[in-house]
Amino acid sequence: MKNLFLLVAVFSLAFCSCDDANEEDESVLPYEFYLENNNCFGRFFYENPISGELEYELYCNKNQVQKLTVSEDSVWVKSEFAKSSFSQEEFFKSYGDPVEVSKVDHSNLHFAIDTLAAMNDSVGHVETSEMHRIKLQIENGMDTIYAKVFKCNRLVLFDSSNINVYVPKGYPELFFIDGVSPCLVLEMEYYDEQGDFAGWERFSADIKAFSSGK
Repeated sequence: MKNLFLLVAVFSLAFCSCDDANEEDESVLPYEFYLENNNCFGRFFYENPISGELEYELYCNKNQVQKLTVSEDSVWVKSEFAKSSFSQEEFFKSYGDPVEVSKVDHSNLHFAIDTLAAMNDSVGHVETSEMHRIKLQIENGMDTIYAKVFKCNRLVLFDSSNINVYVPKGYPELFFIDGVSPCLVLEMEYYDEQGDFAGWERFSADIKAFSSGK
């Protein structure tokens, strides 16, 4: 009888494991993904504990980051000024089926950062000495996949580990660059549990961009 009880318990655990796996498989979007039709990169951000809705960050070429919310039967895409609602079928028809992405090994990447001299601004005035012009370039092998000049009032110590490069499956020449720039945009004090000053929280400007030519 004892052996029978153990056998039933084993089968119960097996069925539970299968159910859990099926629940994970039911997610309509991978953790990170690419949508070809609108040239978008997305990443899981948050699960609403009350509604169960899944929220993603969505970056579509040359647009600001949008919020993508997925429920059991609907999808919402929300930007700063607009909100669009779709059925899941309508969303994938408009944006394309999700393609999984992989992270490029940092050992294959080369990061170069240079300080540039001041120059005239858009109205012909020489930039102030407080304005830093920093050029960041990222190479994958022999190819330059990202190059941009940042104008920063304040700088942070550059750390290439804070920048990741992703490539969609089946698109070996398309890269998405995601990370933080050398520009400091916000600096805040933070305090410990006793209310004593514990240091500074520093926030850099985001880098979200597709490789040149896309």
